[in-house]
Amino acid sequence: MKKPLTIYFNSNGDMCDYISSWAVKNPTSKYSPVTAQNFKDRLDFDHMYGYRAGRAIFKSATSGRTFYMFLKDFEEVIKSRLFIDNAIDGEFKFIKRGQAQGIQLIINKAP
Repeated sequence: MKKPLTIYFNSNGDMCDYISSWAVKNPTSKYSPVTAQNFKDRLDFDHMYGYRAGRAIFKSATSGRTFYMFLKDFEEVIKSRLFIDNAIDGEFKFIKRGQAQGIQLIINKAP
């Protein structure tokens, strides 16, 4: 059975874009581990950056929390024409690529 995905958040409740093995193993770390669960929200675009893996940064319209999306996944949102008025509205899942964390919009493709 596959182990559940753990995502880390900082003390403000914002998603961490990258989590080091030190932070995972250190009991004094200020990062909170959470078992990943899909969520529905409207995420407003904030900005992009290219440090480490390039990311688009979004703020939740409901909670104000920050979430990171890999640029490859953001490109899929744009190609699917789901990026409207500088926001994405839908259901999201958490993903990891190495030690980097992100979200991905669940896109229902037509058969």
